[in-house]
Formats: sequence, C-alpha cells, structure tokens
Amino acid sequence: MRKKLNKTSLKRILSSAELRFGVGLGLSGLCLYLALQNISYQEVWQAITQANLTFVGLALMSVAANSLGKTIRWKILLGKAGQKVAFPRVFMALLIGQLFNTALPGRLGDLSRAYLVGGLGPGRVFTLGTVILEKLLDLMTFALLFCLLLLLTPLPLWVSQSAYSLIFIALLIFLSLSLLVFYREQAVRSLTKIVSWLPQKLQAQITQYLHGGLASLNVLHRPEEILQLLFWSCFIVSTAILTNQLTLLALQIQLQFRASILLLLGLQVGITLSSVPGTIGVFEYACVLILALFKVDQATAFSYGVLLHSIVLLPTTFLGLFFFWLLGLSGEKIDRESLSYANRNK
Repeated sequence: MRKKLNKTSLKRILSSAELRFGVGLGLSGLCLYLALQNISYQEVWQAITQANLTFVGLALMSVAANSLGKTIRWKILLGKAGQKVAFPRVFMALLIGQLFNTALPGRLGDLSRAYLVGGLGPGRVFTLGTVILEKLLDLMTFALLFCLLLLLTPLPLWVSQSAYSLIFIALLIFLSLSLLVFYREQAVRSLTKIVSWLPQKLQAQITQYLHGGLASLNVLHRPEEILQLLFWSCFIVSTAILTNQLTLLALQIQLQFRASILLLLGLQVGITLSSVPGTIGVFEYACVLILALFKVDQATAFSYGVLLHSIVLLPTTFLGLFFFWLLGLSGEKIDRESLSYANRNK
C-alpha cells in the first residue's frame, strides 16, 4: 500500500505544474547565466540606449500589424458561427490570451480565448478548435519557412536536423487535416466506437464535443477562405520577420533577411520549450546562439535579445492587462453576455 502511495505521489509531483515551472525557471536561469558570461553590462546598456529610435518605432508598428493580422485570420477561422462577435472583442481576446500565455505556464491563454469569445455565440469547444487550427497553420508556415531557409543558406547540422523534423511533422499534420476535412463524419463515428464502453451520457457529451471541435474545419471547405487564411498566415510571418530585421537595424547590425528568418524560427522553439513567465533568459540566449552563426559578438547579440524582447512583449502585455481589466474573465459576466447573445438571436 505504501509503495503504491509513493508511486502515486511521485507521479503527481512529476506531472505537476509547479515542477514544470521549476524546471522552466532553472532553464531560464541557466540561459541567462550563459548569455551574460564575459559581457560588460555597461556595453549592453550603451547599445540599447543608443538604438535608432526610428527603427524601434517601425518595429513597434510591425508588432501592431502582426497582432491585427492574427485577429483578422482568427475572425476568418470563426466563420459564420462567429460573425456577430465584434472585431474589437476578437482583438481584445487575442491579446488577453497572449498575456496569459506569457505570464502563465501551460498555454492557458489559448483556453481563455475560447472562454471569452466562445461564450458569445460560436461555442467554446468550436472556438477552441479554431485556436488549435490557427496553431497548426502557424506550424505549417514555419515548416515552409525552414524549407526556404535550407535553400537560401547552409545551416549547422543541429539546425538542419530540427528543420527536417519540423517539415516531417508539418506534412503529417497537413495529411491528417486533409483526411479530417473530407472524412469528418467517419472520423467521429470511429472515435465514438472507441469510447463506446463509457456510460451513455458521457458518450453523448464526447460526441457533442467532437462535432463542436471538428466544425472548426468547415472553413477549409471554402476555397476563397483558404486563400484568405494563406494570405494572412504569410502576412503574420512576414511582419514577425520584419520586426526582427528592423530591430537589427536599430542596433546597426547589418545582416540579410535570412538571419531574421532563422531568429523567428529559433525563438519559436525557445518559447515553446520554456515554461517560465515571459520566457526571460531563454529568449535572449536563443538570440545569442543564432546571431553567433552570423559572427555577431555576444554583447551585441544579448543587447539585441533584450531590445527585441521588449519590443515584442511589452506593448502586447500592457494592452492585454488593460483589456483584461476592461473585460474581466468573470464567469458570471461571460454567462450574462452569452444569455444576451442568445436572446438577441431568437
């Protein structure tokens, strides 16, 4: 009994959010230590304070364009179900979600987006499906970027191996999505059979969730909206690359766009791996490692990481906090709005 209890306790500890946060914090501290080795703090401060403000301002505008592009794409993904959810509400929910993803481990921001928008008509399971579809579109876009990068420049073995892995995963996702789009009902029936041993009430609930989540794939039946999604996905990636490039120019680092592309991909990996709020340390060290491939010295690369992190993180965080205060995440408030939406559309 004691052995079983110990095993259960150990399993609970290993799967706990506190442990993941602790590991993330340790990783963050290690990355900061490695990034700051042999660096003069005065040199870093001087580089940041002497940054070209024109390019910093343009980079901030690029971040704003990126957020607007993400909002437009999400509005397309919401389709007819989310037609009556106002664009400003979608924008605010997106930034609140980014705030939660930054501040909390476990990608809780994506759940908050489904909560904030889904309660206004589209349904929370359906809305969560659109968020998952959005992430899959990003993954496939990054895989295409890696393909482009492999053509443009020779990469270290560890980078190219990661690229091939990502491309393979993206291909599997693309094939899986294609099958789900054309054979959705068959997939639901197959999954329903798998859970047929469960109580009938629970089976019915799972089937309802499956239908709700997979309904987010309806948008992929319409060629016009697929083209719009492709356009805005390319726009989102392009503005992210542009932000990286403008920040390089702000610090007078003269590198081609391929460096900004690699920075975007490397930082996405770093952000995914880290579970510490703000990915502090991991973000900066990723910049140091990537820019070292282009012969940029450590102090300049670290200064770049700090400046880029501030440009990307601070405006969206402050806006997210403001919108969080403005809307709140009160269950009572969302339920009132859901009832009001239902009454308006009777």
